[in-house]
Amino acid sequence: MTKKSTDPFDFIARLRAAAQGGYPIPTDVAQWLDAGIAEFELDGGRRPLCVCLGLRGAGVVSLETWRARQQRDAALLVAFNLIRGDELGDWQRGQAVAAIVTTFGRVWPRAPSPPGPAAAALFDAIQFAFEVATGAGLAVPQSVNGILARVRLARRDSQGGGDFTHGNPRGFCEQK
Repeated sequence: MTKKSTDPFDFIARLRAAAQGGYPIPTDVAQWLDAGIAEFELDGGRRPLCVCLGLRGAGVVSLETWRARQQRDAALLVAFNLIRGDELGDWQRGQAVAAIVTTFGRVWPRAPSPPGPAAAALFDAIQFAFEVATGAGLAVPQSVNGILARVRLARRDSQGGGDFTHGNPRGFCEQK
């Protein structure tokens, strides 16, 4: 069973997707929205609705940072999926991506493009992860566990409605 998100920006993205597609609002999103509105009303409107919904406040990342994190994670998922070898499990793929990220991080932004289309695609994915992360003040994980955690989140987001393309000049990691 997949863990449901508690991220308010994820709720907003899913609410928007439902509204745009004419679909019912997912139950967990409706509960989040109802709880935030109820808190706003109980407080007499003294605190802004965005605070009651958890969209602003101490410890809450900006929408820009949230989107950059999604894009970084999606790029790491692309890199992860580009590691060849049907016999490889997630741990071995994570090791390969972690080694590439660590090496790339030492020479970025001066990293030379590798020869060959397969290596170039992997290079592009890693480079994009570094670009969006750096632009938002985020790090790119270099440990196997860190890579695997980001890959799991990106898999969940790619199946559940995250918005990877917003503000993405190359259209990299676009969601289908």
